[in-house]
Amino acid sequence: MARYSNFPLRPARNSWQDPFFGDIFSRAFGNNAYAENTAEADAQYLSPHTDIHESDTGYTLLVDLPGVNKDAIEVDINEGVLTVSAQRSRLELPEGSTAQRQERPLGLFYRQFSVGDGIDDTAISAQYAAGVLTLTLPKQHEPEASARRIEIH
Repeated sequence: MARYSNFPLRPARNSWQDPFFGDIFSRAFGNNAYAENTAEADAQYLSPHTDIHESDTGYTLLVDLPGVNKDAIEVDINEGVLTVSAQRSRLELPEGSTAQRQERPLGLFYRQFSVGDGIDDTAISAQYAAGVLTLTLPKQHEPEASARRIEIH
């Protein structure tokens, strides 16, 4: 059973999931309903929203991470899988105050993408500003086929 999608920049998911309905279940129940610990379950549930744009030269991913410090974000690529993870911690309240409502999700954010073979993974770059992580994934330049006559010996 294949663990990751072979399509470029598809969210990595288990192959048994239906690609049309998988995201509905991911949003409702998390990507891993059988998570062994709370941190893993939270990481699956706190999946940041991402826009993906393609151009002739590559892909751009815009990952929403509002309220996350730049130092709390990690981006890794391993065996064709791009992983974005981040931690948002609870803010310290001023002395003598109590929280009346806390709606912003806290904890570990986690998202994976299968990048395929057409990406130059040595040239991936990242920038973070105004709560948005921008990842630039350049496409690999395919060598142009050269024509030549082959001698017969």
